Amino acid sequence: MKNNNITKCKYNNKEFEGEEVVRSKILKWHVHQSLEVTEHNSNIFIPVIESSEYKGLAFKSNKSKSVFLIAYLSLSTCIHSVLYFYFPSNRLIDMTIASSVVTIYYVIEYIASMRNLSLLRDKYEFIQRVYLEKKGAYFYCLVMLFFGALQYLATLYYDSFQEVIVHFGGVYDLIDQGQYWRLLSASMFHSSVAHWMTNTALLMMFAPCFRVLSSNNGVSIFIIGAIVGAVMAYLSNSIILSGADGYVGASGGVYSLMGYFTVALFLQNRNIPSVWIYTGINFTMLNILLSIILLPIVSSFAHLSGFFTGAFLAVIFKNRDNLRFQQNNTTTNNSGVISTVK
Repeated sequence: MKNNNITKCKYNNKEFEGEEVVRSKILKWHVHQSLEVTEHNSNIFIPVIESSEYKGLAFKSNKSKSVFLIAYLSLSTCIHSVLYFYFPSNRLIDMTIASSVVTIYYVIEYIASMRNLSLLRDKYEFIQRVYLEKKGAYFYCLVMLFFGALQYLATLYYDSFQEVIVHFGGVYDLIDQGQYWRLLSASMFHSSVAHWMTNTALLMMFAPCFRVLSSNNGVSIFIIGAIVGAVMAYLSNSIILSGADGYVGASGGVYSLMGYFTVALFLQNRNIPSVWIYTGINFTMLNILLSIILLPIVSSFAHLSGFFTGAFLAVIFKNRDNLRFQQNNTTTNNSGVISTVK
């Protein structure tokens, strides 16, 4: 590039100027981050992976970050395996299997993107398109904060978490006595802070994905999935006699959104890029597989039933989803330039 050219970039929505600065930002870039650049005295910002001048450097940067991530996950798998050898436990074997699954997932992603640069570019476009729908994540974050605050205040009032669950949770013996309202209230409470944080994180990830495809705000789908998940956890416990006393958590609602998103991608395969289907579905399947490995079998019934509930609802709302996608086929990027989502 000639010295009289002005090079700028937008890295995580902050603007920087100067070729050396731009290159330093590219060296830090990964496909999950937002990075747009200008070139040849242009004031138009374009994704770095679409830049004729910088896409090679961006590709190498993403490659090095992916290699580091795979190495880290492989090391984690080895550590869990060694620990299991010296301190055998079901939890360690679960962690070994889970880390192995995640490692394989990212290895496949790495091989696919290394063979096809356009796949990496399209994946970046998908991630950035989802980012535009962050309001959906904010809404569900508020919902989960409400659930967390409700549980915290209830615990202060009743002095212990166990008493809160007895009063409001999905206690199976009390449901047997006709207190079916617990199948709804159970979704508002969680077994631990880690449980609550996991569901919150999943909602923050999938709510924007859901909003890309659907004009529905997802509340009804979330509530229906949560109820169906609680019902299936209750019924499955009665059938397999797992020994569990009850059910809590919004997982059924979370997986309902995931199921809706996955099937909606299939139903709209003529309207959207195939890489969106690839990126969305493999991420969904990874989360489902990990939940089956790491969580008790009754919880898995709740998750899977919530997933299939969302899938069924996606078929019902198919026409509405097509309208939503057409309305968002044209977007405005950060520089104010109208661009078409391909």
